[in-house]
Amino acid sequence: MGRSLASLANQTLGVDAFEVVLVWHGPSEDPSEAVVRARAEHPTLVLRSLGGTVLGAGQARNLGLAMARGRHVTFLDDGDWVSPSFLKGLLAAAAPGVVPSAFVTDIRAGVTGARSEDRLNDVSSALLPHEGETVLASQVPAALALAGAKLVPTSAARQAEFPVHLRHGEAVYWARVVALSHAELRVAAVADDVVYFRSGAAGSTAARRVPDYDLDVTQQLECLEALGEVGPASSATNRLLTALATHHSGPINDWLLAHPDGHARVRADVLGRDVRNIDWSRANRGLATDIAVVYCFPPYVDTSAVVSARRIREQGVVTDLITQELDDLRPRDEGSSRVAAEFVATRSSVPGPSSFSSWDTIEAFSVGALKRFRALENRYGPYRRLYSRSQWAASTIAAAEIKLQRPDLHWRAELSDPLFYDIQGRVRGREMAEGDMVGRLRKGIVSAGFTPPAGLLLFEWCERLIYALADEVVFTNENQRAYMLGYCADREAARRVESISSVSHHPTLPAEFYRMADDELELEPGVAHLAYFGVFYPTRGLTELTDGLALLGPEERARIRLHVFTSAPHDVAAKVADVGLDDVVSVSGYLPFLSFLKVTTLFDVLVVNDASTTGHHRINPYLPSKLSDYLGSGTPIWAISEPGSVLSSIPTAHASTVGDPQGAAAVLRRIGAAVVARS
Repeated sequence: MGRSLASLANQTLGVDAFEVVLVWHGPSEDPSEAVVRARAEHPTLVLRSLGGTVLGAGQARNLGLAMARGRHVTFLDDGDWVSPSFLKGLLAAAAPGVVPSAFVTDIRAGVTGARSEDRLNDVSSALLPHEGETVLASQVPAALALAGAKLVPTSAARQAEFPVHLRHGEAVYWARVVALSHAELRVAAVADDVVYFRSGAAGSTAARRVPDYDLDVTQQLECLEALGEVGPASSATNRLLTALATHHSGPINDWLLAHPDGHARVRADVLGRDVRNIDWSRANRGLATDIAVVYCFPPYVDTSAVVSARRIREQGVVTDLITQELDDLRPRDEGSSRVAAEFVATRSSVPGPSSFSSWDTIEAFSVGALKRFRALENRYGPYRRLYSRSQWAASTIAAAEIKLQRPDLHWRAELSDPLFYDIQGRVRGREMAEGDMVGRLRKGIVSAGFTPPAGLLLFEWCERLIYALADEVVFTNENQRAYMLGYCADREAARRVESISSVSHHPTLPAEFYRMADDELELEPGVAHLAYFGVFYPTRGLTELTDGLALLGPEERARIRLHVFTSAPHDVAAKVADVGLDDVVSVSGYLPFLSFLKVTTLFDVLVVNDASTTGHHRINPYLPSKLSDYLGSGTPIWAISEPGSVLSSIPTAHASTVGDPQGAAAVLRRIGAAVVARS
């Protein structure tokens, strides 16, 4: 402490312009003798001290703030010291809405020179590019992880108040300061020699070498939890909180890199604390053993995107991701990113235009994906497994290119629906263009011992590439596998897939996902509330429901309320009004994904229906992915299915048949009667 006080006594700012408030805390020795000695050695220094019963650094700092008489305050930890120009330089930069920030230098044994590169830490590395500038705090979050090295008005410092329940709450404190005062940081100029010297003995992260769970994980989660409560909200504050979440996720990554088998332990701790702002991509960096090529992935609003995220979550393995930015094709729903967030490390986006079926765009994505794959392997080492989902052709073409480059890589290819034929049994007519890529793909199929398609139909090639090259093929239902392999022209390829394929319905998310949103609905009491969520196609609509409702008597209809959530609510509402059902049917737009999951738990019955394939396919090869969402809600399900479909074989609370309004009316009567019985 003597060196700390001596550095303050030697400031170029006159000693009559500042005071030193010394607060000691915890079970440490009484520093009275050191204070007496400091006063003797520096008689002009204005020094006040107290302590002895104070618990924790946060409480000590709050007590010091309460005692402070100056208009500005800065913090100095024992063992640390400051350059002679420190106070004068900070004070000169002070202005309304500005927090001046000094450079920070770590002092380590055997290292000489105040600005040695060996001493540059994360704080100074973040500040140097902004020397002499005023920047948003979100641009330099590392500077907020240290209590000292900054100057702030005392009133703002008191209002923010250090969180005494945290063992290391410095970043939370400065986030409060910035949020409450809308402050920016003014970075000192190197020439001004405004430097905070941090001693390795002071417990800085720079002094540590061995990752420790309590320090690197538990204490970081405590801070992340507290950061989630910082307000008031603004765009600048939100950017800062995001940057600090990334900063606090870095030490978690340090521990995970040293203990890769501890990922489940960290996930359990995060869930137990309900920490929602951890930056999993930062925490998972360098941990991925698998890589996924998924053209469309959350946060984009797309059924296939969310199912891909569920698959990665289901695998339970940290995965790097190659994808495409699709802002010009799909809206965003940031909440959907939480589905797979715990298991995604690096998300690498291929630049360029986006399209779901243009060969030029697919080819460009595949070339870019292969470059990304090579760069990631060069950085992190070889992957063990590759995953793709084939709703979108670009995913399959890119994955096949990667597989041909890395034949030893285990390729797990999921086929979401039949690709060659659409839902009405028509051949999908998009074609590829002859060129180097098609030549490589053709050679790859032949080298594997199979026959390439005769033409250039894109979706036929997607299926055949998977059949010839994938190590594992996943179908979402038995009917789909039987149907797709039944029309495959290469019977040897079909037999191969029979031996390496499996059937796996769309995964259902854990119960906690149904509690993440806060949505509530005001539902009329004394009636049964049914909900339908989905897009309307020529092969999938609400005819059975609306016709069934029309068959009910007035008293029977009065017991039913049908809530429809769809992509074109105005069009559907107009059709409902045309048939005179607007008194019992309400229509709304789509909900964000987590809100959707939450509200599925609030209704009495959830309705899911098959696509109508009669006359188009010999068997129904589809299974609505919505069923997997409903199964996790705990709400009774009504399945309107085609005979022989997979949906028809799944036990549900209620069931009727596609195209049978009489059967739908019977179900509605039973549901309404149950409401009367409960009443």
